[in-house]
Amino acid sequence: MEGEGGRVTQGKAKAPTSKVKQGLKAPQPRRHKKAKSIATMAVVSVLLCGYSSMMVMAGYTLQDVMGGMYSPFMAVSSQSMQPTLNYGDLIIVTREHAENIVVGDIVAFNVPSPYDRVAASPTVHRVVDKWVEDGVVYFKTMGDNNQGEDPWTVPEENVIGKCAWKVPYVGLVVLYLRSPYGLALVVSVLAAPFIYSLMKRGKAVKEG
Repeated sequence: MEGEGGRVTQGKAKAPTSKVKQGLKAPQPRRHKKAKSIATMAVVSVLLCGYSSMMVMAGYTLQDVMGGMYSPFMAVSSQSMQPTLNYGDLIIVTREHAENIVVGDIVAFNVPSPYDRVAASPTVHRVVDKWVEDGVVYFKTMGDNNQGEDPWTVPEENVIGKCAWKVPYVGLVVLYLRSPYGLALVVSVLAAPFIYSLMKRGKAVKEG
């Protein structure tokens, strides 16, 4: 290579270099998340189908569900029906016309006003009397473990249904979930994935 004054200088030519910044990688499809979502939707669908089937078997209709009718599953929350029904039993209530309910049947009903202000509603007690007045069927009820009849009279419109089956003590789970501690547990479980996602995202931002 010729330099100043016609002298030749020797040296190695430096190849031009360029610094290439590493860009962000294109996001890869997360198949496991997609599969998890599909599995979750499948489980929810199965549960809804099973619940709907149970509603139909218990005599409930779509109109009942849309109208806010109670679930056929009820948890016994008192000792008034012992020893027939114990605290924590899960019972299945089937729809039944008032005409078909007889003395001796165990029914679930909404406590009439004004007694519903002091008594738990709905209540599950045994029918001890039945009569028709002005075309309306009325019932007198009583708990098997109580000393006397209930102070109220139950009109047919307040009757939810008749107790058909019971599953001993399974209702304890339902009663626990209805308690403040149970509700806190449910909220924590539902919020855990969201909180974990936020923490993971925050950690990724710090590392970036």
